[in-house]
Amino acid sequence: MISVGALALINFMFIAKLLSDVKKSFTEKCIDLGMKLMPVIIAAIVFVFASSIELKSVGAVLFWGLLILIPYNLIFTENMLNIKKHLEKIGGKK
Repeated sequence: MISVGALALINFMFIAKLLSDVKKSFTEKCIDLGMKLMPVIIAAIVFVFASSIELKSVGAVLFWGLLILIPYNLIFTENMLNIKKHLEKIGGKK
């Protein structure tokens, strides 16, 4: 449960950071967020190889959750932002 909650928090922070900074490009924001997530990724890998079953399970859930979460957000968040920009361009701001 701890790792699922941590993944939900990471996902929220990831999307909030992507939507907050309008000066940087999407790629620059993703690289910046990837660097900030590096300690969590390293901790997840270390936990996978721990001797305790509890730490192994937390590490495995974190590792696979991050492995799915990052590409999912990169693909769908970028497309949603592009659609929003396109709709604002053709229909005005709503």
